[in-house]
Amino acid sequence: MAIALKLLVRFPPLLIALVTGLQGVFWLVRPESAAQSWGYELPDGGLALSSMIGSMTGYMLTISLCLFLGLFRKERFWYYPPMMLFFLLGVGRLTAGLVHGAPHMPERFIVEFVITGLLFLAARYGTPAR
Repeated sequence: MAIALKLLVRFPPLLIALVTGLQGVFWLVRPESAAQSWGYELPDGGLALSSMIGSMTGYMLTISLCLFLGLFRKERFWYYPPMMLFFLLGVGRLTAGLVHGAPHMPERFIVEFVITGLLFLAARYGTPAR
């Protein structure tokens, strides 16, 4: 039973790694559709377009690579950077809605907090302590 639970707790990081990896690749090859999935349009060109594609590609691929490293090397510290990125993304969305007048969208920031919790459980119970 313990082996089954260890395998089960490793499924969310694998799924998140695959999804964020695919999003990172989409930012490289189809940035228009990737931006729409985040709820905004790409700028027409210039530094803003370059910065947006570069930063979102880096963000997504960093999460994916860290999670894959954590899964394959079975080292829990690789889960902490993605956990921090998702948690701070949720805090930023929450702050934007409460303080800066952005639309209050719990369906977005709650998902990010849930992903943070799932990654915490995977780090805690899915990898051996070192």
